[in-house]
Amino acid sequence: MILTYTRNEAHIAAITEAAALKNYEAKCLEQLDPRELANLLDSSSVLVFDLTGAAFSIEAVVGTLDTFDVEVLPPVLYILANPSDIELIADAGSIVNQDYCFTPLEPVGLAARLDVLKRLGDRRKLTMETAITDRLTGLANRKYFLRRLEEELYRTERYKYFSGAIIVDVDFESPGHELTEATGTGVMKSIAEFLKGRLRKTDIIARYKWDSFAFLLPDIDPADSKAVAQDVHDKLELLELEIEGAPVRLKAYLGHLMFPGKKLESMVEVIECLEDCCFQAKMDSGSHVVFFEPDD
Repeated sequence: MILTYTRNEAHIAAITEAAALKNYEAKCLEQLDPRELANLLDSSSVLVFDLTGAAFSIEAVVGTLDTFDVEVLPPVLYILANPSDIELIADAGSIVNQDYCFTPLEPVGLAARLDVLKRLGDRRKLTMETAITDRLTGLANRKYFLRRLEEELYRTERYKYFSGAIIVDVDFESPGHELTEATGTGVMKSIAEFLKGRLRKTDIIARYKWDSFAFLLPDIDPADSKAVAQDVHDKLELLELEIEGAPVRLKAYLGHLMFPGKKLESMVEVIECLEDCCFQAKMDSGSHVVFFEPDD
């Protein structure tokens, strides 16, 4: 989908025609809402921002794009009024694939630009998916999770909202049956498939270590974040698995925290705290869930 932000009727018509020439779907919006954009990113191949009028300023556009991880952003095309406006986008962030065009818009030439950007974005997306994905489970890998966590720490401080983080360790047993490497592989894959459908599109689920998983919950109310953590723990322990014909029982130990906060000013401090919470959960003979509080 070609997602365009403009209020100019002539530009809407030109972009719609250009997209149709390449059999692409086009969607035009008149307001730049970060939450709405977050929900549309997965289905968007190219973002188009019309900077020719007063409706969308480069400051507003860059400020919005800066709230997203650059790796989830598709290529961007800016519509400019004249060549001198190129200076407006010279420092428009670190988006890997971006281009510009001038008015008046000519559908055939515009279609070619959109097609090139889409192909570049598709190629980059495939490369990034290979680099950031855990091969066994298809979830994000540990390296990607840690980098996203560090970026989210910066964003929570800058934009003044809360985010949640979780690490859950999973133990498993198969009463009366011998555990094999194939059993472990099957359990990890089954847990990953179960977890994929439980969180929001903006959340990150990663395979943290062999038998542990990490979650990043951006921009979430503390009460909702705790509810998610408790639900993940409870549902994992109720999950019924059968690997190679043998029933498998799961035991989950979960640590949770919110940031930014006291004692949580760096990625290292967050990880140390989460891992300590998981360890405490294993030592706790009760709920096996530990919620970190700043005064603990």
